[in-house]
Amino acid sequence: MKERKKEIEKIFNSLNIKPKIIDLSSSDGFMVFSQETYTELELSKFKNKDKFTKYPYKHRYFASYKISNSDNNNSLTFILYNPSYANPEENDDSISNCIELAKKYSYSTVEIVNLFSLRQTTSKMKDLNDTNNINKQFLKKYISSIKNEKDGIVLAWGHGKEIKLKDYINEIYEWKKNCKHSFLIGVDTDEVNNCDHQTDKGILNGIDDFKNID
Repeated sequence: MKERKKEIEKIFNSLNIKPKIIDLSSSDGFMVFSQETYTELELSKFKNKDKFTKYPYKHRYFASYKISNSDNNNSLTFILYNPSYANPEENDDSISNCIELAKKYSYSTVEIVNLFSLRQTTSKMKDLNDTNNINKQFLKKYISSIKNEKDGIVLAWGHGKEIKLKDYINEIYEWKKNCKHSFLIGVDTDEVNNCDHQTDKGILNGIDDFKNID
């Protein structure tokens, strides 16, 4: 994980960004946040503000979890929509499901990124877009770097985003062209083929399978 941390840090250095990197408390891994934090006034408006108090960082750009000590040395990246309350001490439901899926398919590492990096359980599109410049720059470099034959990407940003975010998702498909293995969560193959974009048509929580879209 030390080497992986250096690689991710190098991407941010290339963007002249110095993020906040924090190791996970109970497992091998780390999270990358913005230096910018929520104010007490901003947190007071959150329904679940206690989930953010100890780690009040506004943005989470990246999270990595070592889930197996096997010799596979393969990584599965999930591209979700935007982060919720997960922090170095506690997973949210989405991350827990990602980890379980990766274990099912014998991956050794899970990496989490998001279309938008703003940490909120509910967010307006304008708020997400207006604060996403750093995250989008990071995503382009990060996704483009996934070239290992064993690694994969899961498109898991949720139902309907292929219409609302058509241009953005087109960019992501261009960035991931070097990745050999791309997957969807809980989608019928016929349904995938009829979509304008081959994105997730299910809901991440509770789904226990995904489809290959190579």
